[in-house]
Amino acid sequence: MSYKKGVVQSIVMREAKEGKFGKFANYALKIDDVYYNSIASEHNGKIEIKDAAYALISEGTEVEFMFSVNDKGYNDIDKKTLKVIGGQPKSAPAPQAPVASPQPLQSNKIEASAIDAHIWTECLKSAVATLDAMAKNAPVDKPVEISHERVMKLADIYFNKAIS
Repeated sequence: MSYKKGVVQSIVMREAKEGKFGKFANYALKIDDVYYNSIASEHNGKIEIKDAAYALISEGTEVEFMFSVNDKGYNDIDKKTLKVIGGQPKSAPAPQAPVASPQPLQSNKIEASAIDAHIWTECLKSAVATLDAMAKNAPVDKPVEISHERVMKLADIYFNKAIS
């Protein structure tokens, strides 16, 4: 899977179809002149594009998600990782009262996102698989230690390479 973050330039939605669990429609988000596809379901009588936390997505919304390329060459969004991270949809009304300027953050910590959690999980799996393969191929007189600390250190190395 690959990671994508960007502002939705446009949305293309196909005609809704009746499915096993109600109406649904295929849609594509255009981000950086590339289309990413998924499916929207009917909620409260309307078909709207929402992220994993049910935040509405429309043109002008900044999103992040993981995607894969299917056998036909289309970019398919992993709906569990789709997240609104900023921006204001074009259809939202402008604020009526002045908004106070945001206060500076008190820490330098990066806010974890669904994408970071997904990448970390994959890095942990890769670290375990690497150490397992090393242990299976190690000579009998030099066994490979597989400890919690070693798995975490290796996963941390993989994660830092993945996000840099």
